Parts: sequence; C-alpha cells; structure tokens
Amino acid sequence: NHTTLKQGDCKNAFVQADLPPEEETIVRPPIGFPFTPKGAFWLLKKSLYGLRRAPRHWYQLISTILESPEIGLKRCHHDP
Repeated sequence: NHTTLKQGDCKNAFVQADLPPEEETIVRPPIGFPFTPKGAFWLLKKSLYGLRRAPRHWYQLISTILESPEIGLKRCHHDP
C-alpha cells in the first residue's frame, strides 16, 4: 500500500493547532456577538488565523502527525 502525496491544501489549517499552555492568548469577542457582556474577553484554546505564531503552531502539529509511527515519515536532513 503506497500512497503518493503530490500536493495538499487545508483552508483552515491554522485553526486546527492547539495553543501551548505557556502562550496564553486573550482576545476581545467580535462586535455584536450575542450574549457577550460589555468588557468581556476570551481565552483562546486553539490557534487563530492572524496570530503571529499561528504558522509555527500549525507546523508543530503537522510535523508531529507526519512523523508519528502510524504515518512513519522521516524528516529530511535539509529541513530545519
């Protein structure tokens, strides 16, 4: 069973990664969001598109998955 992956696209990739506990991120809810008291803030659990470190969170997640024993890919020595 050989699978060839030529290209992949994940439109919501950045929102799939969990935020590390040491990177607590607090945001304001969108204006007009129902049932939100004035002055409320949200503590994010997942990465959010537009966060400075969102690409890094996604890279860490996808690297862990691809290098897992189930998939078994190995990092090329040219990759960082």
